[in-house]
Amino acid sequence: MSTDSWIDQQIAEGVLSPGARGMTPQAAADQYNAANVLVPTDPGYLVPSADGQAEEHHRSTDQLRAECVGIDEIPGDVELDPQAVARWRDLYEQVGAEHWPVFCAWVRSGACVEDSDGMPSASEFHMSYHGTWPRFRNYADALFEVIGLLDPVPKGLRPYVDIDRVTGDLERNYVVVPAPNGGVYVFNRVRLI
Repeated sequence: MSTDSWIDQQIAEGVLSPGARGMTPQAAADQYNAANVLVPTDPGYLVPSADGQAEEHHRSTDQLRAECVGIDEIPGDVELDPQAVARWRDLYEQVGAEHWPVFCAWVRSGACVEDSDGMPSASEFHMSYHGTWPRFRNYADALFEVIGLLDPVPKGLRPYVDIDRVTGDLERNYVVVPAPNGGVYVFNRVRLI
């Protein structure tokens, strides 16, 4: 069966819309699966073979990584099966595209907290992440301002407070990871309860 007739057959069966004509079978299947929020383990997940026939087949880790639609990166060297792909997709949706690179940095840093399934916890990430800053000192200055660190110190004595030392002591309680485009990501070192 040619790839065009496979697409025509899927259209005739009501699986694909007529807009799939002119697409490659893989592109049509990808669009169908994404539109129906299907993962490889779901019934009805569409996978065309090289000759256009729909087929069930085992995917390599690289193929499974590629199937994590919208996920540019999965941190670490994890083994993937279709269930793991589904769990990573769920994590991606919980974390969001904007924070995904930060989440990956958190996982790689070793500061992440895992859930009962051994997956990084999105909720713990959200509690641990304190933002992207030009450097840790900027985060510390903002924190000192919020908590009023120097409020009890008379203005005339404030220049004698060793803020660099206080910042250094504070930094030991955090994980500071270089951000790819400059600056740093700041995370709690330990889970705060």
